[in-house]
Amino acid sequence: GARRAAGSMRGCGLRRLGYFVLCLAAILLLLHLELGSSPPSVVLLGGGRPSPFATVLPCTVNDAQWLVAKILSCSRTLSERNTRVVMVMLPARDVAAMRSALRDAQVELPAHWHLVPESDILPWTLPPPLHYPRIPGWNLQQALKLLAHHHPLVTRATPPIDYILTIDSDVVCAMDWDHDAPLGRAHAASGELSQQRSGGAVVAAAAYRPHGSAFSSAFLLPSGKILTCLERLSGWYGQRHLRMTAKAFNFSRWLDSEGRRVPKELHSAHVMGWTPQILSVRALDEMEAELVARVPVAADPGREPLANATFRRLSNSTQWTEYFTYHLALDALGAWGRYHENMCAARGTRIEPSSGRCVSELTDAALGGADEPARVLGALAIAPNASRSFALPGCLKVRVDCVQELLLEQGHSVVPFITINDHKVTGEQAVRAVRAKLDDHTPRPSRSVSLRPPAHRCCGMNFVLWRNVFGPLSFPTVRTFDAACGS
Repeated sequence: GARRAAGSMRGCGLRRLGYFVLCLAAILLLLHLELGSSPPSVVLLGGGRPSPFATVLPCTVNDAQWLVAKILSCSRTLSERNTRVVMVMLPARDVAAMRSALRDAQVELPAHWHLVPESDILPWTLPPPLHYPRIPGWNLQQALKLLAHHHPLVTRATPPIDYILTIDSDVVCAMDWDHDAPLGRAHAASGELSQQRSGGAVVAAAAYRPHGSAFSSAFLLPSGKILTCLERLSGWYGQRHLRMTAKAFNFSRWLDSEGRRVPKELHSAHVMGWTPQILSVRALDEMEAELVARVPVAADPGREPLANATFRRLSNSTQWTEYFTYHLALDALGAWGRYHENMCAARGTRIEPSSGRCVSELTDAALGGADEPARVLGALAIAPNASRSFALPGCLKVRVDCVQELLLEQGHSVVPFITINDHKVTGEQAVRAVRAKLDDHTPRPSRSVSLRPPAHRCCGMNFVLWRNVFGPLSFPTVRTFDAACGS
């Protein structure tokens, strides 16, 4: 009897050990799938393989000077090595006038840049009963960003284009943000992320070091996820834009019981900010399917192309913005974390706030005026109070409010894009500043030095086990807009 009891106890112990080993193996397998897998559509670049990015720029002929500034400043940042195609989307009636404006400015459109008529994407030219109303210009340029992945330049690309980089007319490039720069600067963010995930071994930076595309090196993880710098919802127009988008497309979880406000518990959430942004093509497909399923429209013909069905819903309202439509749709599907890795500014500050320097140290008479960029460049080289960038390393952009600040950020090139306040700086001033920077060869005493620490992961925990083991019980709030992020 004692032997049988002892054998029974040993058998029970072995069964428990077996259960423990099986559970441990399952957990390790889940971790391996989470950290090591790549979505099937992601092309990990190596050697000379084409970039997985396409760039979208909506504009009109009135933005001709801004386009000139972009062509001059983006020869390296938006080179074919970094983005396979740049689609400059404008009304068909403006295409010839834009070509003429570029000739007058003695600027040649690069071979992989294309002037694309809006009608190639937006189906308002179809006759009744498939007539689509034309929406206001502010919403129109946003719709172009969400639907550009349907253009043949993207759909027929081989190997596939997996990411859409969106820029606006008032964005220029940091000219010295080149192919090697992200490995030293912008990868501070992903390096921190990799250390958290791999116990100190910097996996992401090492895995992407041999790749040809600077954007892949700086803003994609080996899994294919996009490193996305998010803004805190409070303190800017974010709450207003989120509220109207949620109401337009029935994302009711983001509204209070009266449908008028964002619930207080979500005021500290982190969300997508302004252009530029990087969007996933597969995520855009999921967003469109969600809008079609969520938003009924009158006289829906059915079986129409997905781009047409999406535009029908977008043109039904003007109370939405492109990035909240994308973000809230993925949140509703619980899919945000499949395509994006959240990055935030330190201590909950803004990603691209107004620096205030245009009304302080950069207004000194020695720096010259907005129309004297050459004099500004000379003064910045020795100005003690204007020797560092205000950009957040690891993010896509920095905002500037004056020509002096534009030239300062061009000198450092901490981030690839500079968003110019076009209420204070004109396209002509931007062109003069960029030409002056191209002609300036003065050595700078400090390069790529920022006043701000690099972006970091928004949340302390990855929620890997929670998401995979207890997925049916988890909530999109935890995965997408954790209120504790960046605090």
